[in-house]
Amino acid sequence: GIQCYRNGCVPLLAWPLAMTQLTLWRRWRGVFDAFIANSEIVARRLEESGTPKPIVIPNGIIKRRIRGPLSATPTNGFSGRKTYEKGNDVLLAAFERVVKINPTARFLNLGERDEPGRVVKTVSRMGSNIEFAGYLPRDQLEHFFRNVWVQVVPSRGVEAFGNSAAEAMMRGTTVVASANGGLGEYIQNGTTG
Repeated sequence: GIQCYRNGCVPLLAWPLAMTQLTLWRRWRGVFDAFIANSEIVARRLEESGTPKPIVIPNGIIKRRIRGPLSATPTNGFSGRKTYEKGNDVLLAAFERVVKINPTARFLNLGERDEPGRVVKTVSRMGSNIEFAGYLPRDQLEHFFRNVWVQVVPSRGVEAFGNSAAEAMMRGTTVVASANGGLGEYIQNGTTG
C-alpha cells in the first residue's frame, strides 16, 4: 500500500498501477487453484503476503552446447538492465581493480549505456578494456559471450531467479554472483559458482 510509495519500493508513476493490481489481487486471489513461484525466495515472499503455499518451478533455460576453448584474454561479462539494483557500478569498480593487476583484461557489458556520472568516469579511465554492446537479441548475445571467462551478476536487489546466471552456467561460463535471492538456490559457493 502507501508504505511501498513512502519507502521507495515503487516510483510515484508506477504506484497507482501497483495499487490497482493489489486491489484486484485481493479481490480475485480466491479463484486460483495454484500459485507458481520461480524460486523458493519468491514462494516465501508470496506466503508472507498471504498467498497459499506456492508450487516452485524454476525458470526454464535453453540447453546449449558447452562452448569451445576460451581466448587467451581474460574476459568478464555482464548482461542486464543498468539500474541500481543490478549493481553494475559495483562491478565496474571491481573491474577497475582487475585492470590494474592485469591490463589486458576485458569487460563486455551488455545493456543500455545510461550510467550515472561516477560510473562514466570509471569507464573512461579503463578505455579499451570495456566494450558496451547495448541490447542484443538472444542469438547475438550468445555469440558475444562465447569467450567470456566469468559472467558477473552483482545484484544488490533480491533476484527472484537470475536468468543471466543460469544461462551463463548452461553455456559453461563460470559465474560470480551476489549471494541473494534465487541466485543462492542454484549457485553454491565454490562448487557451481
